[in-house]
Amino acid sequence: MASLSVERDTLQSTIKTYKSMFETQQQLIAELRAAVNETLKEEQNLRGELRKQNIPGTQLQSVETVDKLIAARVKEREQVLRSPRRTCSLSPAETSDTDILGKVRVHLNQIHLMFRHFNKYLKLNLVRSHLSWLNFYFFF
Repeated sequence: MASLSVERDTLQSTIKTYKSMFETQQQLIAELRAAVNETLKEEQNLRGELRKQNIPGTQLQSVETVDKLIAARVKEREQVLRSPRRTCSLSPAETSDTDILGKVRVHLNQIHLMFRHFNKYLKLNLVRSHLSWLNFYFFF
């Protein structure tokens, strides 16, 4: 009888060990599934961002093509950074020139004309947008 109770105790401890191991494995599987789901969501977000940047999915199949794409994008970026900025169309004024105020006046006049043209364009678009809203408001 004593041997049976000892055998029962060993079997119960073995069952407890297997149950705890099984629960641990189930917990690990659940954590791995959650990590996979998060990774898939992040991958979808990154693919969406790549689509916004006009990068086709075919260029993302191998490491070499990704490296080539990165190198091309870096080269484009460097070209944009090296390109000249907008410059003034007037020749630089010499400090010894006595008619410096005239040159400044001409320069300011050009800027003024440019802003008048730009404001005219903005006002025209603003009037168009107001008219479209008025048409919408009165006719519906």
